[in-house]
Amino acid sequence: MCLASLLGLVNAADAAAQSAPPAPHIGSLTIRDAFLPQPASSSVASIYLTVKNSGSQADELIGVHTAAAASSMLMTEDANGSMGMLRDLRIPAHGQASLTPGRDHLMLEQPHHSLKLGQHVAVTLRFKRAGSLTISVPVVPLSRILSRG
Repeated sequence: MCLASLLGLVNAADAAAQSAPPAPHIGSLTIRDAFLPQPASSSVASIYLTVKNSGSQADELIGVHTAAAASSMLMTEDANGSMGMLRDLRIPAHGQASLTPGRDHLMLEQPHHSLKLGQHVAVTLRFKRAGSLTISVPVVPLSRILSRG
């Protein structure tokens, strides 16, 4: 590959990176990779994400709210598929914590409307130290969680 072509690829990558919106953040917490797989059921939906903490103090995700569903909560799933309430998601100092398929997730019960591909759902995350942050979560194909397996 010639140098001019290589420089063109680098410039295109730089332009794409500059046009990407910044990741939502509050204090030392940054939310990454939030997504909602298109639900197979009209009664529940799950949201997955990663919270990165660049600060020197740990924090905890202690609540979630969305106007898009009758209720929303932190949930966990064990190896047998049994679900239960998750009191909080601890985010270590200088570390990260994730809500991942087959484990912890944000559960939306009784969405007020059908969640379609390409839509975004506004979700407010409440942290013990940092406070509240509203993020926009895209509805993506169910295959996204299968490809992360």
